[in-house]
Amino acid sequence: MDRRQGSRLTLQISRSISEIEELREIWTAWQSHPTSDIDHFLSIVRLRPEIERPHVMVIYRDGRPDSILVGRLERKRICLGLTYLKLLQPEARVLCFTYEGFLGNQSAENSAYATREIVRCLSSGEADVARLEFVKTDSPLFEAAKSSPGILCRDHFPSIQLHGSLRLPGRFEDFLTGLSRKERHNLRRYETRLKADFAGEMRIECFRQKSQIEDLIRDTEAVARRTYQRGLGVGFHDSLETRSWLSAAAESGTLRGCILYLGNLPCAFMIGNRYQQTLHGAFMGYDPQFTDYSLGSLLLMHWIREACDQDREQEVSEIDLGLGDARYKRTIYNHTWQEGLVCIFAPTFKGLRLNFQRTVTQLIDEFAKKLLQTAGILEKVKKVWRSRALADLTACPSRQPAREGSRRSLPINAREYPVGQIPVR
Repeated sequence: MDRRQGSRLTLQISRSISEIEELREIWTAWQSHPTSDIDHFLSIVRLRPEIERPHVMVIYRDGRPDSILVGRLERKRICLGLTYLKLLQPEARVLCFTYEGFLGNQSAENSAYATREIVRCLSSGEADVARLEFVKTDSPLFEAAKSSPGILCRDHFPSIQLHGSLRLPGRFEDFLTGLSRKERHNLRRYETRLKADFAGEMRIECFRQKSQIEDLIRDTEAVARRTYQRGLGVGFHDSLETRSWLSAAAESGTLRGCILYLGNLPCAFMIGNRYQQTLHGAFMGYDPQFTDYSLGSLLLMHWIREACDQDREQEVSEIDLGLGDARYKRTIYNHTWQEGLVCIFAPTFKGLRLNFQRTVTQLIDEFAKKLLQTAGILEKVKKVWRSRALADLTACPSRQPAREGSRRSLPINAREYPVGQIPVR
């Protein structure tokens, strides 16, 4: 444990699990997001082999805890490239500060103090770079991290993205009324098409209990291995970390898993958890063979309907589908903000080299995106790239979808699932 003194502010850096446990009471009182929950943080520290140790910075004001910046030291490869294209992947020691991991008093003074201490850690050789994961761009911490480091060590092109949430209006019908006329028409069209082609064969099953986790994982994996996300190496994977997270959510009664079936075939999934008053989406995907039916949108509507209909004990007031901007998210969000991934580089040869490489690739990437956006083909290019990732994935015989032939056919050897139909209206 490292303790540094200041005039009114002092800093303590906890570098072990036992030291973090000493912070449990105050950490738990301040946490407000599942990614910075103390039990979730300790779980990933134990499970991810690339994590060397925690790096949790506690700022004291006049001897009392005033804020916590949740971080960890990792040895990992940094992907430098253009959107989905990876050009360079240098290995580095990285101080990763968790999304929504600035807890307590997030004042400008505390933000500047925390940033200076991050720079000091980098200067002393603890890491090559620090990453503050998608901090709100209007926050003092973002401003301090972007402007306080020296010009050679600061991030000249932070990755900015839109984030949003759906603040529930109360009734599902009120939510539908808030959608555009075009979106309501599209939802009715997809539903009509699905009912015409798969009459009586569509159902949605909900997974909440620990006894259901194996079924949830098996059927989600059956869909996830056919998605473009799998081709890009992201999204749902049946891993020890995923299983640990699902078990913890089920035990706490906050797991929200849904799978849409056509006959006996799992075709789309959506998994998340309720944390305090917000429903957080973690994984979502659909079988690309059913793109014409927009199964993901229909399942999302079910998720929203269910959230609106929860009893007071399970009540949520907001839905957050997680990091990343996408058209389907922009369609439902009624509250948005900007956030950015901002880096600070060590004043060493390796740190400065990483900053130069990242600056060059980010500059090219931003120019290319603006050029494609101006031409009106950015979304088309992304779609082509995702299709290419899916084609590369399905080219492997062992990963071919279980069903062949027309879009109406269903596998004759699929196991029978218990009936628990919840219709999407």
